[in-house]
Amino acid sequence: MAAALARRVAVALRVDVDVPTHTHPGLATTHGGKAGIDLDDAVPAFARAAATGWLDVRGLHVHIGSQITSVEPYVSALERSLELMQRLEGESGLRLEELNLGGGLAVPYRQEPACAADDYFCCTLTPDDYAAAICAVLERRRSDLKLLMEPGRAIAGTTAILVTRVEGEKTKAVRDESGRRTAEERWLVIDAGANTLLEHTNYDWYFRTVVANRADRAAATPFRLAGPLCDGGDVFAGDDGSAFRRFPAETTAGDVIAFRDCGAYTLEMMHPYNARPCAAAYAVVDGQVVQIRRADSFDDLVAHDIAEGAPLAERGTLPK
Repeated sequence: MAAALARRVAVALRVDVDVPTHTHPGLATTHGGKAGIDLDDAVPAFARAAATGWLDVRGLHVHIGSQITSVEPYVSALERSLELMQRLEGESGLRLEELNLGGGLAVPYRQEPACAADDYFCCTLTPDDYAAAICAVLERRRSDLKLLMEPGRAIAGTTAILVTRVEGEKTKAVRDESGRRTAEERWLVIDAGANTLLEHTNYDWYFRTVVANRADRAAATPFRLAGPLCDGGDVFAGDDGSAFRRFPAETTAGDVIAFRDCGAYTLEMMHPYNARPCAAAYAVVDGQVVQIRRADSFDDLVAHDIAEGAPLAERGTLPK
């Protein structure tokens, strides 16, 4: 493309430096992930790019994933990146000016005094903690490099909440192997499910919740929390590794539940599954609530449908 436009383009090539990240498998972009040039192919790839004449190879891009709740993967990736850059410069004659270390700094979806090593929803680190670890390595090994970072969901995630209403409640029995009733579970069904918050089922994601109109009441009673879809899997992950969310005991139909930290990818992932229209969205601008997306209508749901018997010319051409 650069050659066709006769314009020289500055680039950084992305390489998979093969570092484990200890995040959700769907968010890992290295160590067996699909993204990036394989580490073994990095040197010839940089040489090929530099030889084109149209690519000004300025740096190395290393993105190892998102929602990484410790600094160790970044430090490991940085150390391996600097070793690769030294090799690239020695074998290709390039002088690389910048390193993009990716980002995806973690959002504390759970806020606990201490986090289990395998709990990628819990994070006690701040951006300053990441910066201190990364900059210490750079200052020691390559203080001349320009460092680029992509904070990702650490910026977007905390900007939004999902507001939903309790549409129904029920009590269901818990039975032992003989069928004897041993306990009861209280269920709440809300009007937002996987169609509105896809990550809750796609990645079994955890979002903190609060009953907004009862926020001043103690949230100590366990409830099972479900969406409105026909799928049995449209049930929200619970608190503390359990199946239950804890809400005020009097929580009931008509109450409003807010899911926190929904700013990352939620609007883009909404879809009209089960013929449920996508939701409206609002922003707070200078202290005022402003609508930024209208709710879908029935007409929106059927806008791409084609009437039976319509001539092919009206339907469009068939795919080859």
